[in-house]
Order: sequence, then C-alpha cells, then structure tokens
Amino acid sequence: MNPYRCGLLIVALASGACATHAPRPAAPAAATAPKPQVAAPIAPAQVATAPATGKPRVAKASAPPEVKVVPPAGYEQEKTRLKQALAKNTANTLAPDDVGYTLDVLHGRLRQEIGKSAHITRQADRVVIDLAGQLGFAHGADQIDAKGQQLLGALARVLVEYRTTFVSVLVRDGETPQPSDRRALALARVLIQGGVARQRIVVIGQDTGGANVAVESATRAELLIEAIVRGG
Repeated sequence: MNPYRCGLLIVALASGACATHAPRPAAPAAATAPKPQVAAPIAPAQVATAPATGKPRVAKASAPPEVKVVPPAGYEQEKTRLKQALAKNTANTLAPDDVGYTLDVLHGRLRQEIGKSAHITRQADRVVIDLAGQLGFAHGADQIDAKGQQLLGALARVLVEYRTTFVSVLVRDGETPQPSDRRALALARVLIQGGVARQRIVVIGQDTGGANVAVESATRAELLIEAIVRGG
C-alpha cells in the first residue's frame, strides 16, 4: 500500500475516534394536567336561637263551672230563666202538646230502672224522685257512698236519653245549710259525671238569710224533673 494513503487512513480513523457526538436533546417532560381545585367544605348554617328566658308557660286547667245554687226565694224565677236559655236550642225542647206524654213515658222508664230503689211520682208538670234513705252520708260529710252512686248512675243514664228535661236538686238533712248544700252539689256532680249536662241542673239551696233561720228537721233528698218547653 502506498505509504501516503496509509497515513491518510490512519489520520481519518483517529479523527473519527476522537470526534464527539452532540448530545440528543432531552425529550420534553410530559405535561401534567392541573389538579382540580376542591372547594372547601361549607360549614352548616348557624341558626340564631333566642336564649331561653324562663320556663314555658303552662296553661292552668280551669275547674269546670259549679252547678248553680239558688235560694228558695229566687228559685222559681231563676229556674224559668235557665229553662228559657236552654230552650233557644230547639233540638233540646218539647212542643207544648208533647210535654204530658213525654213525662208519662219518662215516669214509666224511671220506675222500670230504679223503681225498687226510689219512690217516683208523676205530678201535674213534673216527675218527682224521692231518694231519701237511699243516699248514704256520714255526719257532716258530703261524700255519697257506693250504693248511692250506683243508683244515681242508673238515674243519669235515663236522664241522658231525655235531654229535653230540667233537673232541680233538693237536699235537706237537718244539719246546717252549708253541709246540706254541699251534699246537693255532690249529688249533682254524680249526675254530671254520668253524662247529664251541667246546664240542665240547679240546686235549691237552703235559706241563709240569718243566724236564726230554722233548719228543716225532716230528711229530704229529691229530684224534680220538668220539661224544657219550646218557646217557653
């Protein structure tokens, strides 16, 4: 080989070995998607409450109205007024022509229910029930015994059916007027508990006009039952 060509070949090989390749550009980094922003949790709404100013008010249960006690002197007038007030509701009244028949039927019904426990009479314009000796009271007390309550309960069931009637309660026990009136009220309460409307009942009280008023010595316990007449 020509020495000159050999020298050129050697030089070319040396130059290639010493030459450095330019570095490849680095691949661009993969673009990362931005993370979605998470909304901060919303705190629950604060409801403003007024501070308690004290204990809640509790409505007091009012006692039912008491049956009216009327002195003997004003009984007829007050009874008429009460019956006229009831007669405004015509559903609970009788026509004048029906009064006699209704009281006759009521009389028979009462004799059927309680005739063995009380003396029942039919008078001109009323039915009278004599309960003397049938209601037990201790001396100075106004609590009706179990036997008396049972009798009054049966009586009340009949009076509930005959809602066109008005009931007057009279009790005389030979004691001072106040205990006697309390006993009449106790009798009236048992009738009300049995379903008889309070407005249909009145108590005939004793005369309390003075300290020297005589107290009736005879023991009496009566119900006077009259019709509530339409237009009357």
